[in-house]
Amino acid sequence: VVMDMAGSAYTTVLDVRKGPACPGIEVPVACAVGYPPGRSYLDVQLGAGTYYLQIDGLALDSGSWVLDVRVVDP
Repeated sequence: VVMDMAGSAYTTVLDVRKGPACPGIEVPVACAVGYPPGRSYLDVQLGAGTYYLQIDGLALDSGSWVLDVRVVDP
């Protein structure tokens, strides 16, 4: 799964968490801070299940955000 926050208006933090209930538990190596600002990017292999995405701003940063998610063959 590829997740890209390019085009967001601030320094984003993207975190993948696994269910079954929200907020789930953190998935190892599935957290990214947007450097350069506005671009958190992850390319992770995820098994079947329920997942939650946590989107936040670094150091209380905020604004509009963009998220592109693509499921691709490994």
